[in-house]
Amino acid sequence: MARAESIGLLDTFIVVAEELSFRRAAARLHIDQSALTRRIQKLETQVGVQLLLRSTHNVQLTDAGLYFLEANCGVIDRYMSSIERTRSVSEGLYGHLLIGYMNFAGVDLLPNSVKTFRELFPNVLISLLYVPSQLQQIQLSRNEIDIGYTIGPTQNQDIDFKTLRQEDLFLIVPGESSLASEPFVPASRISTLKFIMGDDDEWSFYRWKIEGILREHNVSLNIIWKISNITALYGMIAAGCGVTILPKCMKRALPSSLVAVPIADLSSGIELQIAWSKTSRSTYVRKFLALIDAT
Repeated sequence: MARAESIGLLDTFIVVAEELSFRRAAARLHIDQSALTRRIQKLETQVGVQLLLRSTHNVQLTDAGLYFLEANCGVIDRYMSSIERTRSVSEGLYGHLLIGYMNFAGVDLLPNSVKTFRELFPNVLISLLYVPSQLQQIQLSRNEIDIGYTIGPTQNQDIDFKTLRQEDLFLIVPGESSLASEPFVPASRISTLKFIMGDDDEWSFYRWKIEGILREHNVSLNIIWKISNITALYGMIAAGCGVTILPKCMKRALPSSLVAVPIADLSSGIELQIAWSKTSRSTYVRKFLALIDAT
C-alpha cells in the first residue's frame, strides 16, 4: 500500500478515535459514513487486527486500537508540520546558511548584513566560519560554504562576486610614536619602517595584495615579524616592535593604544567582496544577496 494512502487512513482512524462516532467523524472529514467504514476496514486489514468495536450507538477502541492510537497520535502532526517546514525551506524562510569570512569583514559588513537577515528570516540558521580569503574560493567551489566575505580580486570561473567596498590603506602605529601625530605617511617612507604582518597560513593573500600595491610605487616591505593572530599583532605594535598596514575599516576595531595614519600617494586600496558559487541553487543565498543589493 502506498505510504501517502497509509497517512490518509491513519488520519481517518485518529479522527474516529477522537470522536468515538462514525457520524461525527464522517462530518468532520467531509465524507459519507460508508466511505469512512471502508477506510477503517482497509486500515484494519493492513494492520491485521481489529482496532474499533462498533455498535449501533457507540464506538470503542480495542486494546490494540488504543495502543495503535497512542503510538501514532503524533504522526499526523509531524507530517503536517513537515509540509509547512518544507514549504518554508522552498521559500527561503527556514534552513541553514554557511558564511565564510575573513577578519576585515567581521568589523561591520558581516555583522550588519547578518543582523538584518536574521530579523527578516529568523528560522534560517546562520553559521559563521572564519576562512582566510585564499581558502574561501576553494570552499565555495566545493559547496562547503554558501557565501564568502573575501578580499578581491576573485579569480575563479566557478565563482560570482560583488565588490562591496574599496578600502583605503592605513599605517597602524603605536599611539606614542612620532608617526601617530602625522596627518599622513608618504608611500615612499614605507620602505624605512619595520613591519609586523600576518603569517603565511592566514594572511598570505592579503600580504600578496599589499605588496603588489606597493610595488607599483617601487616600495617594499621590511617584514621582521609574521603573526597569525590579529590580537597578538596589535600587542606587538603597541609594544613598539613594528608597524603594520590595514584597511580603513579596521580603524573601528583598533585598541586605544594604536593610531591609524593614512598612507598617501597610493593608487589603489583593498577590495572587500562577497562571493558565491555560480552553481548555487540555494534560496537562502539568493535572499541574502538580494539583501546586500538593497543596502
